[in-house]
Amino acid sequence: MSITRRLTIAGWSLIVCALVILVGASGWLRWTNVVAERRVDDERQNLISTWTAPSPAPSPTTVTVTEGESFALLSIPRLREKVWEMPILHGVGDDELRSGVGHYPTSALPGSSGNFALAGHRTAHGEPFSAFDMLQVGDEIIIRTPGVIHVYTLVRDLIVDPTEVWVVTEDATSRVVGSATGSIITLVTCTPKWSTRHRWVWWGVLSRTVEPEMMRS
Repeated sequence: MSITRRLTIAGWSLIVCALVILVGASGWLRWTNVVAERRVDDERQNLISTWTAPSPAPSPTTVTVTEGESFALLSIPRLREKVWEMPILHGVGDDELRSGVGHYPTSALPGSSGNFALAGHRTAHGEPFSAFDMLQVGDEIIIRTPGVIHVYTLVRDLIVDPTEVWVVTEDATSRVVGSATGSIITLVTCTPKWSTRHRWVWWGVLSRTVEPEMMRS
């Protein structure tokens, strides 16, 4: 067999291998999203059922958190296709991020003074933040808790290294609103897509707190 023919066969073999890998990766991505969507739906329904249970009913103004469990729902109008009544779970481990978005355990609770920090996948596992690049200053971030809705307004974003953990601490509160007593929200995801090289961070400030009926009017 000539060298040219051998090279041609080798080249086609590499192409076939690449296609197999690509198809396999595409199938894996779709499967992780299907599984995540089911987990998100189950988590959402379970949370809402606890809010509507006749007894014991949670206080409308009280948010309690338990590791690995959901306690609020996240809606982002600009990302409505992916992020509408997305469960927020206490913790940022693999299990939490496959069932919704995760809440950094050391950060504040929604509506409270301080930095309420959340993380979500940008690719695979439901990829709630897949369209993170569409967010703009002025966009609303809606957090629904038992009987109370907190609305934050995005004010700035920044791309940082993974080691810059200040973005989810009280230091960010001071930098964003100029006061350690302000109320902000932080959204964190990986960037660029398919990479964990950097973190893309958006911050918003608490603009209002309303009852659910007022949001529907």
